[in-house]
Parts: sequence; C-alpha cells; structure tokens
Amino acid sequence: MTELLYIFLAITVLFLVFIVLKRFIEKLLGMEFCGICAAVFCTWFTLLMLYWNGVFDDKVILAMLIGESTLGIFYLAEKKASEGFKLFRLPFLLTLIFIGYSVINASGDVFDVVIMLMVLWTIFVLLYIYKNNPKVGFFANKVIKCCMDW
Repeated sequence: MTELLYIFLAITVLFLVFIVLKRFIEKLLGMEFCGICAAVFCTWFTLLMLYWNGVFDDKVILAMLIGESTLGIFYLAEKKASEGFKLFRLPFLLTLIFIGYSVINASGDVFDVVIMLMVLWTIFVLLYIYKNNPKVGFFANKVIKCCMDW
C-alpha cells in the first residue's frame, strides 16, 4: 500500500473513533469538537513528528493536511467573530498560513514575512480604529463584505 492510502485510512479510522467517542470527549473537554478536524489534526501531527525524526518525508501531503487545519481554524474563528472583527480576515489567514509553513520549514528565512505581517496587522488595526470615519469606513466595509458579494 502507498503512504497516501495509509494516511487516508488513518484519517478514516480516527474519524470513526472520534464520532463514536464524541459525547465522552466533549464532556471531558467541556466543549464541542469536529471529528474530521480532530482526525486530520492527529494525522498531520503524527506525520510531523515522523517528519522531524526523518521517518516520513512527504512534505506535500503534510502541508495539505496542515493547510486544512489552518483553514478550519480560520472558518471557526470567522463563524464566532462579530461582524467588525471580520475586517481582520486577511491578516489572520496569512498568519495561520505562516504558522503552518513554519511548522514544516522552521529553518527558512522568514524575517521579511514577519515584518510584512506586522505591517499588515498594523494597517488593519488602524482601519478598525478609524472605521467610523466615512472614507476609511467605506473601505473597511468593502473588506468586511468581500467574501459575501459573490
């Protein structure tokens, strides 16, 4: 069997285990959780440990699984965020992508990306602070509604 098949089987088995134990786990954690998200997280976390120890080397599937988790975090945060905080979608998503990338490629030169993210967060914080100004508010509203116009 191929590595990819093993990974798919692991996710499937973990998903089924999490679904069967869902109520127990939610009581234990004191919060709801998603079986698919938990299965994908456990799989990529295990693969990451194997990657760091030189046992697993497929960065593509590892990156895809981490990307799914980062997008899941993004959607969960977006769902729970108030309308005004949806202004921060872009810097939040890019920060999650950066974190996911750094987990796999921690030795990369990332100083310029960190600076860019800091500048981007600063710009969006300023947009948030001045969103009641008619000119700034118009643009901030466009950013908030960007994903809702299609």
